[in-house]
Order: sequence, then C-alpha cells, then structure tokens
Amino acid sequence: MQMLHEILASIWTVWAVLVFGLIVGLLKLQPDIGMMAVIVAVFLAQLFVNGLHLVLVGVAAGAVVSIAILPISLFMLWRLRTRAN
Repeated sequence: MQMLHEILASIWTVWAVLVFGLIVGLLKLQPDIGMMAVIVAVFLAQLFVNGLHLVLVGVAAGAVVSIAILPISLFMLWRLRTRAN
C-alpha cells in the first residue's frame, strides 16, 4: 500500500510540473512577466509545503534570480557597446 501511495504521489508531481510548465509557457507569451513570477512563487511555495526541502527551494529561487539578471546585464552591456560607437 505504501508503494502504491509513493507511485501515485510521483505521478501527481509529474502532472503538476507539466501543467505548471504549460501555464508558465502561455504566460511567457504575454509581455507582462509579473503574473508569471507570481505563479512561479506560488508553485514553489506549494512544493515546499508538500515536503520539498528548503535547500531545493533556495536553489530554484537562486536559479530564477540568476536567469532574470542575466538578460538585463547582457542588454546593458550591448547598450554600452552600441552607444560607444
């Protein structure tokens, strides 16, 4: 019985991640990324409440921040290079 519960829990987790990816993918098509950030934060909070380790939540938050900062810094570098010429 315990093994069946673990299998069902993993299936639901995969299903939740797929639905989350679909929702975030659709929200990414819109110009406003604020709602996407809210959805990601709520999803990570729900995974934490469900039993995900705080370290993994921190790693995911760090990855999101890193991915958000990278395009901004690259754009600023591109802008500085094009302005100098």
